[in-house]
Amino acid sequence: MRLTKPSSTRRVFSALPFIGPWLIGFALLTVYPFLASLYWSFCRYDLLSAPQWVGGENYSRLAHDLWQGGPFGLALWNTAYYVLVSVPLSIALGVGLAVILSCKVRGIAIYRTLLFLPSVVPVVAAAILWMWILDPAHGILNHLLSDWMGLPPQAWFQSTSEAFWPPSWIGSDPVQIFGSKDGLVLMSLWGVGNFMIIYLAALGDIPTTLYEAARLDGAGPLRRFFHVTLPLLTPVIFFNLVLGTIQATQAFTQVYLVSDGQGDPAGSTLLLSLYMFLAAFRDLDIGYASAMAWILFILVLLVTLGLFRSAHHWVHYQGVGRRAAVIGLLISVLGCAPPQTEDDRSEVIFWHFWGGRDRPVVQQIVDQFNASQPHYFVRPIAMPGNNLDLKFFLSVAGGDPPDLVNQDDPIVADWAHRGALLPLADLATPEELVELRSWLFPAALRLASYQGCLYAMPNGLDIRALYYNKTLLEEYGLSPPGTLADLDAIAVTIAPPQKSQRLDQVGYLPDPRRLWAWGPVFGGKFANLTASHPEATITADQPAILRALEWMASYRDHYGTGRVTAFRSGDQALTGTLFPLLANRRYAVIMDGQWRVRDIFEARQLAASNGRLIDEYGVVPLPPPPGGCHQAGWVNGNFFVVPRGAHNPDGAWEFMKFWSGFGGNEAEAARACAAGGWIPVSQSVVDQPLYQAYLKRVPLMDTFVKLAGSDKQLPTPALPVAPFFYREVVGAAQDVMYRGAEPESRLHQAADRVRKQLQRTMGETPVSDGSSPGIGSD
Repeated sequence: MRLTKPSSTRRVFSALPFIGPWLIGFALLTVYPFLASLYWSFCRYDLLSAPQWVGGENYSRLAHDLWQGGPFGLALWNTAYYVLVSVPLSIALGVGLAVILSCKVRGIAIYRTLLFLPSVVPVVAAAILWMWILDPAHGILNHLLSDWMGLPPQAWFQSTSEAFWPPSWIGSDPVQIFGSKDGLVLMSLWGVGNFMIIYLAALGDIPTTLYEAARLDGAGPLRRFFHVTLPLLTPVIFFNLVLGTIQATQAFTQVYLVSDGQGDPAGSTLLLSLYMFLAAFRDLDIGYASAMAWILFILVLLVTLGLFRSAHHWVHYQGVGRRAAVIGLLISVLGCAPPQTEDDRSEVIFWHFWGGRDRPVVQQIVDQFNASQPHYFVRPIAMPGNNLDLKFFLSVAGGDPPDLVNQDDPIVADWAHRGALLPLADLATPEELVELRSWLFPAALRLASYQGCLYAMPNGLDIRALYYNKTLLEEYGLSPPGTLADLDAIAVTIAPPQKSQRLDQVGYLPDPRRLWAWGPVFGGKFANLTASHPEATITADQPAILRALEWMASYRDHYGTGRVTAFRSGDQALTGTLFPLLANRRYAVIMDGQWRVRDIFEARQLAASNGRLIDEYGVVPLPPPPGGCHQAGWVNGNFFVVPRGAHNPDGAWEFMKFWSGFGGNEAEAARACAAGGWIPVSQSVVDQPLYQAYLKRVPLMDTFVKLAGSDKQLPTPALPVAPFFYREVVGAAQDVMYRGAEPESRLHQAADRVRKQLQRTMGETPVSDGSSPGIGSD
């Protein structure tokens, strides 16, 4: 009987059942996203609407951003620094450890195991460990640097210094050599055990006859290393160089963790991978992020090709062809109706971000509502604040959003503009809307509105004021600041501007984030929401805002950029969430929100229970300069929004009214605000006996509550680019305070970026009820 050889076609069909699942997965999870991102890079796409073809607009934005030194240029520099420092150091350390561990000594297996173990530690755990090691105040590495090198405490993840770029730290006082990117580099060296194992294997393949011949020629240990070991390791070094470069450009998890997902401080940890993530899933600019991904892909491809072109000059293969090495590298890289509850009440799915000591208060409010309701039952779900925007938009795009979301970021205009929110007109009666507008504080009404339409229901306000240490001021013969000149006098009296001394205590030090509060105090407005064109809408670089920033910069000039940065990094090193005002008199005066009243109240109770005395503290409004505005500042707060596609919007509306106090629920809202230490959104709630009793018990809250009713308390302008606007202004102030940038040019640069972003955004079809002639409402 003759056996016939199966045809090639039959062999292919026989193999398909076995390789088919892999091919399907490869096509769906690799090829399709790869091609889709290429298409999206030429589109304007935000997940909620169909991609719109815009040609090379995204790439021209990247080129303009790079030319102007914007976030893309900063992210490109940060990535280049990280790659150029971490990869060579990893290779050098890996080779050095491998050579040491190749020695035949007793117990060498134990040493190899100990040095390899860190590479198997999860990235999250390693990041937390290194944040502790590099802690500016208590980290062990700072103590070693101080003992061995006499360096002052290094700020690490709170500093923008770069050890391998001396202009960033020369002249700083105190000396800040190491910064955030250097901390990331140290974290990357933690996992060098992977490289070390590969080098160890390669060392074992080097023929011993070569070493014997070198000894006969009189070569010592160093010559044998540089003329025998190192040349024969070059194929493995080349492999690790290419693979390490690719992996370093994709570093994300550790960067996200140490910077709280923002690339701070001052953008110094904003790597391209993180910037792509933020552009795609925070700003919902999928097209721009896709274009950035392709630019990164091209750059990595060019670098890889350049390394291959250079390989024949320095890589010495021993029995392994270049083609086999290339194939091995490629293989390695590629391997890489509303539901009903049991009692027939309609369920309301409620997402919130509260945790810690606030979560029981939230649960209590929910329980009180559920006990009072025959029709609706609220189910609260705590969602971490990180990536809440992404989770929200994915739920809306997927057609299964929650019924209610509580937020505290300036997202109302942005989400409403994208059509992701239901206006309150779809939930409330016309009579309720008219009453609500007069019932809310002016600041709360601004927080809830976009283009003259209400999209949110505020349930609590956040106000900024000045806390002061009354006992400390009296020791210096000073009074609480009533004017800006008083505040400056406190600053120079308690901490004279002598740049030669370490800054351990200040009278007052402006926080770059608080330009949003000082701008209105100086009489400025960051936006003109009645303007008919985006170009005229953004007024962040108007003279009043510039004066506020120049005044903040005067403190930098008094004390020196390095001392200001170092002092601020000390705040980050405080235990837990300790209020800096309570930290060994670091500040005499500091700006913060009303939630710190609870910290002072609890500190006073703890001191009383232990029989100790504690300093007396007070609160005053932000003091204006001559010609400035009294009772002015920046406000934000918590608010409810109902997503488009919510299954139970009626139940959501009832719960919103219950918590905020609207519609006859003032007593319940007063109880909630007193329990949480929150500021009500209406005078009707403030006037409730229960809340008035709370103010008598905690008198420091009184100043904040009075400020809440002022029409000079301004939120981040209600624009579709509000989150971007907020970050740009803060970034400009950080560059001025921490990097020594010139206020006028940097503020103008930030305003210009926001104008361009607004122009692009308003080129889309906005969601509007047509009730406002301008971009927003004021």
